[in-house]
Amino acid sequence: MSNIFAGGKFYVSLQVPECTKVKATIRTHGGEVTTREADAHHLLFDPDKAQNAPNGALDYKIISDSVKEGGFQQQDRYRLQGIGSRPVGSTKPVKQTRAKFTAEEDLIIWNLAKDYESGLIAPGKAEMWRNLERQVSD
Repeated sequence: MSNIFAGGKFYVSLQVPECTKVKATIRTHGGEVTTREADAHHLLFDPDKAQNAPNGALDYKIISDSVKEGGFQQQDRYRLQGIGSRPVGSTKPVKQTRAKFTAEEDLIIWNLAKDYESGLIAPGKAEMWRNLERQVSD
């Protein structure tokens, strides 16, 4: 077989259709398949399921097209545009912080907690937080 992927390290997302076949094709044509994104030169994802793909990810079809054409295809044509929302190797979405409670909200929470603790209000699953939401919304 050809060595069109020789020297290349590929990460293939488990969401890629026929993931096992794509990995076998890469190995057959001289490439190496890694289990970690951080170890790979090329990250392959299914564009229909790649909403959380890392920056620089490629459409997995680059593999079959490269084999068909007899050479590794130009990556720019297969780059998943506008999808990458996380750094390579990260499995967590980008952290977003929440707003801190205001002094007024802190006082409302404190008073509600005291009422629950003293038994003035019967505890329920999330009833305290529902009451808090009603008070803050008003």
